[in-house]
Amino acid sequence: MTLDIVVRNSNSSPPVLSRHAADDLAEVLKAYNTPDSLLVVDIDDCVRESPAKKMAISGFVDPALLIPNFFWGCYTLKEVISHLFDGGTIKDAETASFRYYVENVLPKLSAEKKEALIKRSLTPFFPYAQEFVQSFPEAKSIIVSRNIPEIVEETKIALGCKEAYPRRDDKAELVIEYVRNTNYQRVLIIGDSAEDATPIPQLKQIGVSVDFLYVMKYLDLKRVHPAATIAIQRSGFQSLYEMVK
Repeated sequence: MTLDIVVRNSNSSPPVLSRHAADDLAEVLKAYNTPDSLLVVDIDDCVRESPAKKMAISGFVDPALLIPNFFWGCYTLKEVISHLFDGGTIKDAETASFRYYVENVLPKLSAEKKEALIKRSLTPFFPYAQEFVQSFPEAKSIIVSRNIPEIVEETKIALGCKEAYPRRDDKAELVIEYVRNTNYQRVLIIGDSAEDATPIPQLKQIGVSVDFLYVMKYLDLKRVHPAATIAIQRSGFQSLYEMVK
């Protein structure tokens, strides 16, 4: 089954790509508003512009981080080259780079400066991302993110999610273990990268129904992740919200 464009009746609603027929998509989404459903939500470049990237960029202006930022830049360049030559991805390099930043750069700031930097890094949510996630009050919604606890906790509260798991590079392992230890029968993954899709094969193996909502900067059929059942650009949460509200 291929992804097709679902055209909304309203001209103001962005298009949605879906493997589900247009008439069925709303019902598929509404079916996740049940106690046996789990929503797994990513943060950076998924429901809001990446706070991790903004944090790193904003930190460059602080003189206290001049030397740590220099070494972090060297480390990042090394990771990018290494991953590309070893068949990895830029996302792998980003993961390693942000881990280094959290462990070796942020600790150089005072508690007061760190708090101020985090507040500056809380980017706005993409339009209707909050409303869409909050449309499933009967489901269990969790955040699984590489970002730091402070950013993840603020996002959890704003989205109304039940639980949050920060600093997680092993997203697939966490999600699979979480589902194995519960009775959730269907999982809606909201993510923007191949990393977010990694639990899907094993979830299907254990008999769990999965939809992957793939969030893209620009909607491009050629670039949609092959595991995606729904794809939107960042403004597309509006269309999905209109289906389930």
